Amino acid sequence: MDTTPKWAHDVAKLMDTPAPDDWRLLAKRLGYSNDDLKSWASHSSPTMSALVEWFATHKSSEATRAVYIVLKEMNRNDSAKTVAAAMEAAGQ
Repeated sequence: MDTTPKWAHDVAKLMDTPAPDDWRLLAKRLGYSNDDLKSWASHSSPTMSALVEWFATHKSSEATRAVYIVLKEMNRNDSAKTVAAAMEAAGQ
């Protein structure tokens, strides 16, 4: 069962593009290992792979807030806005 929120797909589209502040930095900041990153790198959407794992092992509202905070710290305002809008819609 996929517990990943709908906004994750929009964030993945933004974060899958290679950049110094792409999905790899997000995954590292969320505490994933280099082995995890190597595994996800071959997937069609490595961001979604990381987020699926994240939401499978964390409570949804806490997981969403953590992703939002990390994205803000990374200055990925494009992705952070997507998560913020979802949080606002959910009343968080």
